[in-house]
Amino acid sequence: MPRHDPDSSSASRHKGAVPKRRPPASTATASTSKAKAPRLSRPSASAVPAPPPRKKTRFRPGTRALMEIRKYQKSTDLLLRKGPFARLVREVCQTYTRDFMRWQVNALLALQEAAEAFLVLYFSLECICRSQSDIYSLNYIYTALSKPLELPGIHEFTAMGLMNDKQIDYYDSVAKKKIPKQAWMREKLPADYWDKGTQSRKSKEQWFKVNVDILMKRMRHNNTDVHILQWKHGCEIDRQSDGTLKFIKGTDQYSYDGDDFLAFDDANMQWVAPVVQAQPTKRKWDGVQILNQYTKGYLEKECVDWLSKFMNYEDKEFSRADSPPRVYVFAKKAKTAGHVRLICMATGFYPKDVIMQMKKNGVPLTERDGVQSTGVLPNDDDTYQIRMSVQIPEADKETYECSVDHRTLKAPIVGKWDGICCDCSSFGAVVIGAVIAIIVVLILVSVVLFVLHKSGTIVIPGLKTTATGNGVAFSGVNTLEYGG
Repeated sequence: MPRHDPDSSSASRHKGAVPKRRPPASTATASTSKAKAPRLSRPSASAVPAPPPRKKTRFRPGTRALMEIRKYQKSTDLLLRKGPFARLVREVCQTYTRDFMRWQVNALLALQEAAEAFLVLYFSLECICRSQSDIYSLNYIYTALSKPLELPGIHEFTAMGLMNDKQIDYYDSVAKKKIPKQAWMREKLPADYWDKGTQSRKSKEQWFKVNVDILMKRMRHNNTDVHILQWKHGCEIDRQSDGTLKFIKGTDQYSYDGDDFLAFDDANMQWVAPVVQAQPTKRKWDGVQILNQYTKGYLEKECVDWLSKFMNYEDKEFSRADSPPRVYVFAKKAKTAGHVRLICMATGFYPKDVIMQMKKNGVPLTERDGVQSTGVLPNDDDTYQIRMSVQIPEADKETYECSVDHRTLKAPIVGKWDGICCDCSSFGAVVIGAVIAIIVVLILVSVVLFVLHKSGTIVIPGLKTTATGNGVAFSGVNTLEYGG
């Protein structure tokens, strides 16, 4: 947002300037012509001391947060598309800062802060509802370890494709085969697609082995510990209400041991190195412009084409009817003593656009009140779920409720908290302890009865023992059979 300073061409507007009125007109002039209204005159430069230089940061009608919000608005169809509060601040600044006597800078700053606080808070909520649009993403994630680990499910190299955060294909260094993870992927794509994909993943596996060693030497790491190199690339699009697809952003980034190492700036078509050790790679890759052009073309065109194709396959394979959310409000014991975590959960809804609010005495709670959100997450049955939570004192007797709105509902679902925390009270601990004690007693009684029966002291009908070389084998009548 451009900086706006008060007009400094008139010295009378600076602090310390004393406006002087023009002397009254002469009597002769007054008798022959209509008297004019007095006008403000400009004091001489010698009468007014030069004002001190203004600090550049004294007044800025805009922050980085607002700039990011406005940039985000231009790329989406949010309900507040033009940022009315940002526009209001700008108009007020342009209108009133020219009259310093009528409008103080402090008042402008207060208005600016109020507007920015509103916008930043509004856009930071994770339950913002977009109008008539859906976000889709396609990402591929590769993970390579510096050495194999003898742990189940942990491989030296893995690669997977994710569409809307759901796995669609998979490859690892043990199976060495790219396989589908969705039925529609298996049915719609030919065998040639999977064969070529397998060869591509094998070549990437070798590429990662070489580059993990290079990075370890560059970072001065030895092979004692396990080091991880990851690569993620993909794209995100917005399907408009008319069915057209709008490119939002592309991602191509590398990380080493969980820290950012290198990322592609799609807008400026160059690589960004957040650490010194990545500078050699940045210079090398930026020196090959055809590589950067290919990367940009892949993110904005090829990736979007594949995503569009996958979306069509999925839509034909599975056309789900709209499903309303089921809402649950409950509390769990918090880590902080004397507090509980109040949780609102909505699940089973489709499509994924939903609005959720937690309220205290009818007033919505925000992130400033400690509200946390998981965002919208996929379920296994292709529906979605979302959770929001807030920590409150256990003794709080105020009214808490959760409001969930979805396009399948005529009115929002409102769930109220009953004030119960199941795992907080001492009564719950007593019940659990009692149950455990009863189970222990039953086990001891069973062991004693069996020993007495084995020794012949008592006879239990329906129970017989069979001597074996390894002890006693059980077989009972009308009892649970244990296979072994």
